[in-house]
Amino acid sequence: MGNATKNARALMGFMDEQEALNFLKGSCVLEDASDEKLGVLWRSAKSAVDVATPPDLVPEILDIEERHRPHLETVARDPVFPEAVGKLKWSFKLVEIDKLVCFQKYVDTDYSERLAAGKDLADIATLLEFCLPLKPTPRRVGTSHDPTQNAYTLSSSTLDFRVVGAFQSHDPVTKRRIYGFATGFGVPFIQVAHFRDRYVLKNGYHRAFVVRNAGVHHVPCILVEAESLADAGGGRPGFFQEPLLMSRSPPTFSSFLVDAIAPPLKVHALTKVVRIRAEEFVLPGVVQPQAMPELREKPSMPPSPVSIERGEGITIEREGWNVYRLEDGTILKVSQLLMNLGASFGPGLAPLERSMELTNVFVALSVPTGLRGPPSRQQYSPTDLASAVVQRNLRFVKTRETANEYVTASGERFELSLVLADVSRTNKFDATGNPIYLVNTQVSIQQVVPVGD
Repeated sequence: MGNATKNARALMGFMDEQEALNFLKGSCVLEDASDEKLGVLWRSAKSAVDVATPPDLVPEILDIEERHRPHLETVARDPVFPEAVGKLKWSFKLVEIDKLVCFQKYVDTDYSERLAAGKDLADIATLLEFCLPLKPTPRRVGTSHDPTQNAYTLSSSTLDFRVVGAFQSHDPVTKRRIYGFATGFGVPFIQVAHFRDRYVLKNGYHRAFVVRNAGVHHVPCILVEAESLADAGGGRPGFFQEPLLMSRSPPTFSSFLVDAIAPPLKVHALTKVVRIRAEEFVLPGVVQPQAMPELREKPSMPPSPVSIERGEGITIEREGWNVYRLEDGTILKVSQLLMNLGASFGPGLAPLERSMELTNVFVALSVPTGLRGPPSRQQYSPTDLASAVVQRNLRFVKTRETANEYVTASGERFELSLVLADVSRTNKFDATGNPIYLVNTQVSIQQVVPVGD
């Protein structure tokens, strides 16, 4: 059985060469993955962008008819609506799709088609419910609990699944404190952000693709007046960055419809995993609660493979590091381990749609002396690190990639493959003086079936 794949369109022509090669090698299923062949594919898309006329960045904006006010008022009362608008000025509008600036690099066209199955998007009432839904689409989440590690592992085939916030409470009977995290999916509404002289599609790429592909040119959305590119959803790792988005010729939604710029591709199906774990440890001395030091755990690998007997029972056949040499001279090692493979999520699902427990990605570095800096124990948020990048999309050469192999108690064999997608260096340093890198990887788990089965 091979990896599950899906159809997608990627804005290849707006990527730089290394970014495109990393995406093609890490995310796509290709018959010929040689650098020469991939380079030809990228240069063709890049040339199509280079000869294109700079786009019109002023979309037509229309009011939504008054008869639909009850629908819009219900949307505005949705409990998650404040997450969409924050403290920004907003309104409901119909906005022309083609002229929206896009920071998202690709759309899963198979997923888009599933979203719109059986819907007549030419009907404005149907279109409103599709783009500004009153009822969220039910989506399945796999859950497994490991009491030996005080951990929950949640997984979803929808990459929009995420940790949406932390909370604390207490048991009114025992008075014990309760700490935890809320998980869920992002805001379900299509959102457009007006920032400076352009309009950015902030949320709803897959639904916008469906709408436009159906021949509808204006999408109902929440239009916000952004005060920064971050308000518009841009600037995050893994997306197109501000210099391109604010350039004379940024990617616009119309580019997704041009084969030469956004070629149709086969990409690996991915699973989003959230692992929540409570840890207990003892510190020397007496530390006052308000003076608790911030600890930065240094990632490390287990010294040797260990048989893991949980759920079905998994035996490790092989585990190892992927090793890459970065263009700045750093040797980067990454690995991710499969801890448990549970039962299927529910009735009617394919055998591979299981709950999986994965470790975080382990990272180890060997850094040239000239790149080292003053050691620091300061904790940085993802936003802090994203704004501290000094060298983005570093070129790298693969030294070794190892597929981890596992066998279940029932005799099924699985391979976990981890691929480095992109890596950037920040101007921040860890407790050992190494620069902090932003590492983006893609993981896939494949069931290995013997020849002849």
